[in-house]
Amino acid sequence: MFCIIDRKINARFAVQIIDPKKIILIINKLTESDQGIYTCATGYDTRSFSVSKEIKLYIPITFTDAPTEQSATLGTLYHIKCKILADPSPQLTWQRNGEKLVSNQHYTYDSDGLIINNVQEYDDGDYICEVLVSETGEYQRRTIHLEVSLTKHTDM
Repeated sequence: MFCIIDRKINARFAVQIIDPKKIILIINKLTESDQGIYTCATGYDTRSFSVSKEIKLYIPITFTDAPTEQSATLGTLYHIKCKILADPSPQLTWQRNGEKLVSNQHYTYDSDGLIINNVQEYDDGDYICEVLVSETGEYQRRTIHLEVSLTKHTDM
């Protein structure tokens, strides 16, 4: 048996009855606003029954602004872009030459990347932006190559 919950309110919601003890709520085209607690309630004679379940939407890790090739100028402050979209919020760490980078006077972690203060020739190379969402266990990484030049690049 299949029935729709009040089509007039929202046609995206449906209920599928599997057997008298199993009912499934179907939400088509799930959106962030659908998050929350849903309660199924019924009654018979003078007795009532209800069960509540929480629906939480998770947004997978997405690199929204993290070019794999970036250029910095010697002696300047440069922000390596690694902008992430995810929910729950991710943790961002950086590696270079197989070692974790720690925030110090030269490297500073930023929510959208890594800031290099006073870029030097030795900063040229590959950086790994690691992203972990501990609540879901999702992990991704992106290698970003930074090219350091002596003079500022200009568009022609």
